[in-house]
Amino acid sequence: MRLVSSFIFAAFINLSLADEIYREIDAEGIPSYSSQETPDSDSVKVGTISTYSQPKSTTLLESNRSGQPSAKAITAYNARITEPNGYAAIRNNAGSLSLTIVIEPVLSLGHTAQLMMDGAAIRAISGSGTIKLDNLDRGTHQFQIRIKRADGKTIFDGPSTTISLLRSSILH
Repeated sequence: MRLVSSFIFAAFINLSLADEIYREIDAEGIPSYSSQETPDSDSVKVGTISTYSQPKSTTLLESNRSGQPSAKAITAYNARITEPNGYAAIRNNAGSLSLTIVIEPVLSLGHTAQLMMDGAAIRAISGSGTIKLDNLDRGTHQFQIRIKRADGKTIFDGPSTTISLLRSSILH
């Protein structure tokens, strides 16, 4: 059935380039499409094909104190930690943790990203990827991605991800 649907879709796309498209239904009720009219065929109206092009970058105007938009535009970022999932419990006696992060769109010129742990910046980030952290203290930690402008002003704070690191203790 999937093959038949694919064939009909491909035929329909190719026929949409023709001037007229005709549909004929056989004795078993199966429709067939053609660019040639037959005595038992009906004309089919085909609308225009819709296309969508995604813009390269979304920008927002930054407001100054008077509420009026200033000339500076900032990029609307989406930065998040995708792995491990929030509220994960990771057992690693060496205190190692790998975080997979996504930053969209790519950082603009002059913007920097930081990995935050428990409210403090612990590492600079250049873009999406995997970051390995070593010798972390056991316990529950909050991780977040922060993006700043060249002047140091924070323009984006990503959602906080809670991760618990389980490590053996020499006391227990």
